[in-house]
This record gives sequence, C-alpha cells and structure tokens, in this order.
Amino acid sequence: MGNLFILGNGFDIAHKIPTSYCNFKKYLWEQAYSRKHRRTDDIGDCIRYLFPPKLPPMQIHTANGPFSNHKSECRMAYWLINKAAKNAHDMDWNQFESLLDDLDFALIIRRNKRNEDVASILAEVLSTLNRVFFEWVCSIDIPTDTKIKSGFAKLIDIENDLAVSFNYTDTLEKLYGSKKQNIR
Repeated sequence: MGNLFILGNGFDIAHKIPTSYCNFKKYLWEQAYSRKHRRTDDIGDCIRYLFPPKLPPMQIHTANGPFSNHKSECRMAYWLINKAAKNAHDMDWNQFESLLDDLDFALIIRRNKRNEDVASILAEVLSTLNRVFFEWVCSIDIPTDTKIKSGFAKLIDIENDLAVSFNYTDTLEKLYGSKKQNIR
C-alpha cells in the first residue's frame, strides 16, 4: 500500500508558481484597467478602495449570446473584493473565500436608485469574477525551469502513492510525473 499526500496551494507556492491571492488580484486589475499592475499599495489603489466605480451597464442578450462590459464588471469586482479585504495587499486563499461573505453590496445598492437592476448587475459582476478566476487559472504556466523539491521527490512513489490535490494546477503531474489516475 502506498502513501497518501494531501496538497494545497502551498505546494505551488513552494515551487514559486504564481498562484497566490495577490497574483489573482493583479490579474483582475489587469483585466479591469487594461494595463500591467504596478504596486498594490499605490495611492490610486487606496482611492479606488474608498470610492466604488461606476455601475456597469446591464448585460444585453443577443442572438450571439450575452454582451457585457467586461472591464466595468472587473472594476466593480476588484473594488468589492478590495474593500472587503480592507485594501489588504495579500492574504491566504481561505481568507479570500471568507471575505466573499463581506462584499459590500449595500453601498452599491444605496448609491443607485434602480434596485432591481442593481441586483441583476451585481449578479453579473460575480459571474464575471468567477469567469476571470477561471481564465486566470488557465493562464498559469509552470515554468520549465521550475525546480522539484528533492525531499518530496524522495518521498513520493509515482506508481503507487495517491494524492488529494486542492491545487488549480497540474504541478504534481508535470514536475514529478504523477499519474492523473492517482490524483483526486
């Protein structure tokens, strides 16, 4: 009988793969503002934290599918998570998941008179946040020069050991040659 390994995002971070909350926040910023993220603690980030962006327009459904203002939705999503995080520059993913309970929808609703429309728009913003997260995960590359951890490599038997992985990436397969059928 083999060993069971339980892996989370720390496994990727230990391999210097950019999968932290901060990396996602930078990606979301770049989607919202169409430029590379500079520093997370610049004055512009603080100002954006204080004042919500303009409400995105309602999504329009066409024969070719929904049409939305992706950048505006990303700006709103960025503001919501940044405000809930109290402008924190980095945090663990479990903290990010917890702060989703603290998104300040009430402020957005109070600032806009069309409550029914606002609720629909905010639902689209959350859908966009989910979609952008998925796009970000798909964009993560494991650099070819990523070094394996020799201590871990000695522990794992790729033929017989099993792994439960909570990772977004296939680091275990790519770096250590683990078989997909041995990973759950």
